[in-house]
Amino acid sequence: MDDQYQIEITQTEGGSGLIFIFQKNNPKPVNWFQISRDGHPIILAEFIDNETILAIDQTGFCGIFHIPQSKTIQTRQLVSHSFVSALLLTNKTQIALLTKDQFSTKKVLRILNISTLKEHIKLLLPAEADIKRIWQISEHQLGVYFMPGGSLNQESGDGFYLTDIQSQTTASKCFTYPSSCLYGPSPLDVSQKYQIGIRPRFDQIRLESKNNRTQCLIRVQLFHPLTGKELTVISVRTLLSEHIFEDTHPDTALENLNLPPGFDEYQETRDEVLDRITDIRICNNEPAFWIGFQHGLIRKISLDGNTKSPLLAHPGDVTQQDDPYLRTKCDNPILLSSPNTSLTFGCPEVSINLETLDLSQNEDIIILNEKNLNHPNKTLKNVRYELSWLIKSVETISDPELLFSGFNEIVTSLKNNPSMGDGNLFRFCFQDQTSKITEKEYFDQLSMSPVMAGQIDQYITQLLSTEKHLYYQIGIPSGCYAIKSLVLFDIQYVLLLNRYISSSMINIKDDPDILIAITNAVFKKYGWTKETLDLLLTSAYSQPGSGMDLFIDNWQSEPFQKQLKTSGLYDYLADHTIFQNLSNEYFPAIYPVEEALFSAIEKDKLQDVKRLLEHKALQIELKHPDFCCTALALAIQLENQQIIDILLENGANINSLDQSDLLYIVATKNNAFTDRERQIIEVTIETLNEEKQILTEQRSKIQYDELLSISTSKEQINQVKYLENRIQELETEIKFAELGLDKTGTQSIFDHHLSPYPKQQNSKTQYITEEIFFDEKFQKSFVIVENLNTYQSQSEAVDQMIQLTQNGYQDLITSQQKLRFCFKDKNEEWSEAEFYEHLQLDSILAEKLDQLIANLIQHASGALWCDDEMQSGMYAISTLTLFDKKYIERLIEYIKSKLIHHDYEKTYPSELVFDLLDEYGWCPEILKLVIIRAIKHGGEFAEDEFRILLKKGGLNHYLQQTESFQLCMDLITMEADNVAEIIQKYSSLIQQYNNY
Repeated sequence: MDDQYQIEITQTEGGSGLIFIFQKNNPKPVNWFQISRDGHPIILAEFIDNETILAIDQTGFCGIFHIPQSKTIQTRQLVSHSFVSALLLTNKTQIALLTKDQFSTKKVLRILNISTLKEHIKLLLPAEADIKRIWQISEHQLGVYFMPGGSLNQESGDGFYLTDIQSQTTASKCFTYPSSCLYGPSPLDVSQKYQIGIRPRFDQIRLESKNNRTQCLIRVQLFHPLTGKELTVISVRTLLSEHIFEDTHPDTALENLNLPPGFDEYQETRDEVLDRITDIRICNNEPAFWIGFQHGLIRKISLDGNTKSPLLAHPGDVTQQDDPYLRTKCDNPILLSSPNTSLTFGCPEVSINLETLDLSQNEDIIILNEKNLNHPNKTLKNVRYELSWLIKSVETISDPELLFSGFNEIVTSLKNNPSMGDGNLFRFCFQDQTSKITEKEYFDQLSMSPVMAGQIDQYITQLLSTEKHLYYQIGIPSGCYAIKSLVLFDIQYVLLLNRYISSSMINIKDDPDILIAITNAVFKKYGWTKETLDLLLTSAYSQPGSGMDLFIDNWQSEPFQKQLKTSGLYDYLADHTIFQNLSNEYFPAIYPVEEALFSAIEKDKLQDVKRLLEHKALQIELKHPDFCCTALALAIQLENQQIIDILLENGANINSLDQSDLLYIVATKNNAFTDRERQIIEVTIETLNEEKQILTEQRSKIQYDELLSISTSKEQINQVKYLENRIQELETEIKFAELGLDKTGTQSIFDHHLSPYPKQQNSKTQYITEEIFFDEKFQKSFVIVENLNTYQSQSEAVDQMIQLTQNGYQDLITSQQKLRFCFKDKNEEWSEAEFYEHLQLDSILAEKLDQLIANLIQHASGALWCDDEMQSGMYAISTLTLFDKKYIERLIEYIKSKLIHHDYEKTYPSELVFDLLDEYGWCPEILKLVIIRAIKHGGEFAEDEFRILLKKGGLNHYLQQTESFQLCMDLITMEADNVAEIIQKYSSLIQQYNNY
């Protein structure tokens, strides 16, 4: 069958594995088969006999198909793990699967009978076994590559586990000249037919000087797969220094090869040179092999060492790359078809026809062009496209009733099977015997009715229930055409559009243009209303790119501002929570004139201040989120009388300033109280706080009684109103007392007391030392305890914070989006950093701290800050995770929450990641944290952080020595929502340092 037919493995547009069967020399496929629509690629597809083909995807899902009858014989999930490698043994009756053990770090080799697809042999291999590298070496022996440290004989270096499936025994054989695997396991291939293996030779590399340029010769070794012993050595390429090191002085780096072999610098440089070899593939139809090099270069060499082709260079990007030896980036995998009629290589991959390409040309390098490449078969392309759709057959697509009925069936099917798309693609179409109508075309021509609108509402709601990104096609989210027709039918569906835009189904990094187009269409149809303003703000908040640009464009237009004021919507917008969050976060963009004014005042640029005050749109009373005050207050703080005067002349209202703010500015200039005066202040504040506590409890009791009663009396309303007014007065008096002023804020409290007065006993209620309150002046929440240095008080402080935050904490958030706690006892005051630094943490207190963080996450409505460097909750979560690594899961939840804005993070949480590594070393918990940050929740430098951890942070070593590589890929696949581009991007990054 192999001689007459050949297999081509490909994928649907959604990434699901697909197999085509071709007859030799016939471009039209005889048949095609698909295992599943889950978005998983096929890793093995081979003929069992003349009529049957076996296929396995990367999750261990298996299918056996009958070619002549075009039917599926059986399918089965062979293992319950998320990644396997597979091998059809040469007897065609058994399958070898290599996967990780469910309960340990070891690997499991399973042998299954093809006739039953049931396991009959199971062997455990050490953790160092590479799950992606397994070969059949002889009739009964399999070879599995292992990393350094995996030898069963205490030998050093890497090698093979030789497993005899007949005797069910395993031995280890180390290679001659083993690899340190500094940049990951090196390329390797084994041929049972020729009883030979090929790998880079990790021996001393010779430097040569030619035409005043340093170059080095890289070689591979041919070894016997049963012994690991070297058979011969073949030179494969001479490299110039600039093609090895991307440094300013590559020759200097290469000179490390002149050091003694025991030096770390020598080994690192040697391994980096050999890292230029990316892949090796032994031919099955002749004694030769293909070898790949970084930057898209390949070459064919015979097993006796004769060069059988010049270097073939990937077409690459001709406009961007002048050097023929640097056509692409580093990644360059090779895939040989069976039989060896075509070869695929490079990234992006290209395919060449080995039967028609002339390899005898007497050139050092040939840059491939379009004429040399295989182009996608039109039939394959069509099938791949068709399989990415949910196709609903109807009698005729011209009948609206039939289409509506078909749409109802799709909605019902989606309810029963939410993952019925093709990987991350979900789209549908209708077809009859002659034609087809796509989802887009269907909704574009739809005559909407209330009944139809209800069905579309259900359709969108079902899509929103999925927990992964869904696409109609690249850059266009699923359901967008449906939501467009719905929201333009009735304004009431703007609320559903808001949910759609802000849902997890939409990938915020995609920033889809079509959502902006739909949003603009809504504005055009309905004008500016509360509903459309909500949409504008939701778009800005959920799409920080184009959505924010759309908001700024409208906000800065005079017609928009005019309509807001004439329609009475200005106050609605100004009071909107999202607008306030955006104003704080994007103040310079929303208020460019005001931003320039504050900058001019801060830099003492009087002429700029005068010029900016002439601007008609200037809002002179606006508070800046960074300065926490108005322009006039800033000028007063800076004691700039000229600017103060000109601001007052241009409408700045000194009466609008908070009196306590002005007094605070004055008082802080001269804050030298005597010991007696401080004593008077402390007693006064304590007395006022005591009264405030009593009144607060009275108010709470009345409000609780109101909840239990059917109606509220007028007397109760008046009582609550009186208590609230008095509590507010007390808060003002406390602020004045802190400054040494009486309740009017105009006279000194020291003038009325010859000596400190005793604490007033004006209530039978005992004063409670432990309480928490928000101080408007200092813009922070004070936690009051008996003694900050005792475990009991620290525990009570955490209890207070838990109680305060368990039902939300919006009242504690400042206008600058800060949530800050300050801790006080009668002797001292601690910041959050000081409190957590001194926290006497044990398992009981850790559980309390975990609850506090859970409260902060649960009720977060946007990014919050503790101070200029640290986001809210970070001190707590840092302390907790460094106490016990089981709380890293809570850190992951924190990182995913609305509480943290990754685009504005500074040293944390990156610094915390490195602290955790110092504390625990690499482990599955930290790996999960790192990948989650890298792909979705780490800001613009997340990829750089991941790269640093790979190159210098020990991640590459961790991936070499445990089962963590497949865990890593599983996590990347999950976090990337099976989006092939993202998975490929991080796979390439790992391969760059690990050669996986």
